[in-house]
Amino acid sequence: MLNPELWALLADSFWKILLPGLTMTIPLTAISFALAMMIAIAVALVQFANIRVLKQIARFYVWVVRGTPLLVQLIAVWSVPAEFAGLCGLLIAGNLVVQPVQSRLDLLLLL
Repeated sequence: MLNPELWALLADSFWKILLPGLTMTIPLTAISFALAMMIAIAVALVQFANIRVLKQIARFYVWVVRGTPLLVQLIAVWSVPAEFAGLCGLLIAGNLVVQPVQSRLDLLLLL
């Protein structure tokens, strides 16, 4: 059982910790949702178009996104920019500069 002083500390710091996270998470979620909707609508409209090449590209995109596990997609999105920046082998993630292999391992540990 936690002592009352620890409960008071947790209660006082809860909103100080939660609010900065919410102010970052909610706008990021809204932006991601809007971007995903734009991509989904564009792919859906292309599939209804009579342009064969665009229709095949859209079908391939949907096949790839549906057919790969989310973890594989996350690793690809996280490590592909590192490979393109691979001349020096560095990936800038936020304020951190890490090696690409280490960034993949960190991603796996976070999941």
